Amino acid sequence: MNSLTILIPTRNRELLLIETLTSVRLAFGSGQRVIIGDNGNPTITKRVLSSFQDLQVVHLENAKGSSYVQNLDILVRSCVTEWLSILHDDDIYLAEAGEILESIIHTRPEVDFIFSAHPIIDESGEVNEEKTAEYSKSYQRDDIPEGVTDQTTYYAARMSIALDGFFVKTALAQSVYFDTSLLVYDDNRWLLDVCQRSSIGYYTRRPLFAYRVCQTSLTTETSTSDTQLKFRIELYKALSRAKITCPKGKKILRKRKRRIMRSIIAAWVRKIFS
Repeated sequence: MNSLTILIPTRNRELLLIETLTSVRLAFGSGQRVIIGDNGNPTITKRVLSSFQDLQVVHLENAKGSSYVQNLDILVRSCVTEWLSILHDDDIYLAEAGEILESIIHTRPEVDFIFSAHPIIDESGEVNEEKTAEYSKSYQRDDIPEGVTDQTTYYAARMSIALDGFFVKTALAQSVYFDTSLLVYDDNRWLLDVCQRSSIGYYTRRPLFAYRVCQTSLTTETSTSDTQLKFRIELYKALSRAKITCPKGKKILRKRKRRIMRSIIAAWVRKIFS
């Protein structure tokens, strides 16, 4: 698909990256444009890419110590095609994604943001039907009508839109900058602000990608109480900077921020009295 570039942030996950790139090939065919932002050992990624020479891959080796948010910023700024999609290195596109996407773009040229329902897969890549139903209900994707929508900001605020697996016009994506002073969670704020600027969105109930639930995070392998507290504070800061005007979205975002603040206070109390 010549009008699309797939952006993949990665860090030392060889086997998962192989699955991700295999899914790109199956969904979009040989010759698909891909940019990989590498925050890990570039030798690992180069070894993977030797098996995907039929894809048009640009491998960006980020400076040592670069953060996930910096990686995303570099990836988005590097794109030159009309459309882009961000896919984490543990998630996969479904085989029919390219066909569905091209149909939407062809029939709805006014659309600038496309997102979908998606199954949940486990570490082995198998669909977990129970978790898929649970997550769809929890994130309220079941009640989103198929087709064009002007409620994209509202859906982003209530987290119905995943942080990857969506498709967005590059000009729209590049109109919002990442705050690279934050390490991890500015993608939450960035997505909200992108959706706020979107003219017309489109939701398809036909899944375009699968979200993998795995024990290791894209951004950190630590789960200490101090790290969790640090990242909760960062998430609160990021969401506080979102510039959305949608009344329903603002209401939901306020509730979400209050929940995060309560968890921050509770964590501080545990830290003080432990």
